[in-house]
Amino acid sequence: FHANQGLVEGWLPTLLLLRDYNIPSFFTMYSEMELKYSFQILVELEMRIRDSGPSPFTSQKPEQVQACPNKPPVYCNSHYVCFQGLLPQEDLEGPGAVN
Repeated sequence: FHANQGLVEGWLPTLLLLRDYNIPSFFTMYSEMELKYSFQILVELEMRIRDSGPSPFTSQKPEQVQACPNKPPVYCNSHYVCFQGLLPQEDLEGPGAVN
């Protein structure tokens, strides 16, 4: 959902629904860069990220990204992120926050 602004806007209602209804979610990405961009979006939405990293179930077949021969090939499902709900309040406020 990070690829471009239009995709992010299209995914926003779904991501907020998943967060607000505390639905466990598991998304795969085709590269570490896509994982970083997606992770950044989830952090901005104050998602509680449970786990992320390289996927043990990555594709063994390399593919060109968007048919661009100048980019290195990627492997489908090479990385993942698992999230559920909103960050706990103490994580939002930080360790030295005054109530």
